[in-house]
This record gives sequence, structure tokens and C-alpha cells, in this order.
Amino acid sequence: VLVLLSGGGSALLCEPVEGMSFEEKQILHEQLLSCGASITEMNQVRIALSNIKGGGLLSSLQGRPAFTLVLSDVVGNDLSLVSSGPFFPRSPSEPLGTLLQRYHLSLPPGLESCQQSANAKGGAETEVPHLLLADYQHALEILCKEFETQGARVGRYKGALVDELDKSVRLMLESFKSWKEDSTGQPLVFLAGGESTLRIHSCGKGGRNMHFACELASSLLDSGFERFEVFSLGTDGTDGPTDSAGGLLSSRNLKDSKTRSNLREAIEKQDTYPFLDSIGALLKTGPTGTNLNDVHGIVLNPR
Repeated sequence: VLVLLSGGGSALLCEPVEGMSFEEKQILHEQLLSCGASITEMNQVRIALSNIKGGGLLSSLQGRPAFTLVLSDVVGNDLSLVSSGPFFPRSPSEPLGTLLQRYHLSLPPGLESCQQSANAKGGAETEVPHLLLADYQHALEILCKEFETQGARVGRYKGALVDELDKSVRLMLESFKSWKEDSTGQPLVFLAGGESTLRIHSCGKGGRNMHFACELASSLLDSGFERFEVFSLGTDGTDGPTDSAGGLLSSRNLKDSKTRSNLREAIEKQDTYPFLDSIGALLKTGPTGTNLNDVHGIVLNPR
């Protein structure tokens, strides 16, 4: 059996545990998305509440040999978490109740036994080899080569951006400032990747990449930078519940005070999609067929 796994599989391949409806699992998933839970925490909940995830499909092999190829959207490439590891047995790292209490969430009545069933899952003796094909670092390598062929000097953030979004923007900007040198018109490009979390507090339209691009542009303006472009996109081509992969902002579109005021208001209201649309800064790729986390970039002195 040849298994092909990509990031995003957790949301696409579902079979809730007995006693939990598909609608109840959807509601809990939406709550986890909104409260700022990390992708690792979300996958722990998904595994505990699924008959498929966390090695749940191992028994379906019935002893047949299998091999799994993986495109990872999990920072650190824990292969048991990509698509929540349907062929990779995993025991929860903490009690399900403890994890949910951290975000003031609770299970529907009658599901208190999920923790015990999760511990017992993946008992099949079959061991399936997993091979990593690509992750966000590969996406950044492709971007590096592309910018270098255009004559730019390229730098990269060391590590992955996985904190609250405003902190991730701050870390990227601080690293960029310490890396950059005076340039005589040569484009400077600074790249980063990962998956930051954005706590949702409004009903605005947008996604974390659109928000990241807006916050990064606003921070550059506040720091006195004048000629720049910034971008942030989801490598799957989708950012939040929208048709956009993210945002591509140029300082040329942010010169007047009214536009800058609208930018800050869009960030505050988490309503970045309409703002970016109004200045032609939505980045629409369509579905890419892969999922390797998010990538972000600053281009100084763009051509």
C-alpha cells in the first residue's frame, strides 16, 4: 500500500468517535481555530476524537506492507502529526481534558471516555515507514533561488515563526534589521516561514497571512522604511475562509495618510481582506496542490 500524505489531511479525512456527531466535531474545531490553539494542540484533539487519526487506519492494512510519502505542514516535521498520522500510532502527550480546559473548552456530554480510547488506538503491530519529501524550508529554498536569479541579496530567519502573530512579526522585523546592510539600490530580500497563531476577536474577513502582511507593512512604516514590498501566503493557496492565499503589499500603495489609517483599522478589526482588495494587494494563486506551512517575505528596494 502506497500512502501519500499532505498537510491539510486532518480536516479532509474524518470519522468521529462513537458518540460524537460530525457537526459537534466541526464546532469544536472552529472553537480551536478561534482560540489560538497551536497546530500541535489541534491535532492532539483531532486524534483523540477520531477513529482514523493517530494510527487508526493501521488495522485496515491487515498485515500488508505499506510505505508513506509525506509533504509536511507541521513545524519540526513530527510525522505522527502530519494529517494527524492515520498510519502513525501516537499516544496523547497530555490528557484531552487538560488541553481543552487551557482554552476554556469542553467536550460534548458522554465523551469523557475519549482519552482512554485514544490511548488504546494504533495497537496494530504493522509499522509503516514514513519518508519526508518536502516542508516549508523547501518552499523557502525555491524562493531564495528565484530572488537570487533576479539579482537580490537574500537572507533568512533562523528557525520557524510559530508564536502569536504579532510576536512573530516583531521577531521577523528585528531579525531583518540586524541582518540588513546599507544597500546602493540592490534589492534585499528577507524570508521566513512557519505557522503563527492569530486569536480571533472580531467577525472581520481575512486570514492569518493577510493579517501578517498588513502587520508587517505597518511595522516597516513605523520603523521609517520607505521603499519595500512585503508578502505572506499559505502555500496551499488558501488563507482563512477566503479565495486568497495571502497579501502582497507595496509601500507605493501606502503613501497617503488615509490609506495608512485604513491599514491600521483593518488590522485592529481583523478585516484585512476588504482592505487588501481595495488596493489590489490580495495574493490569489488558486489551489496549489500542496501544503507546506506559510512563507513571509520583505523586499527592500524592489525593482
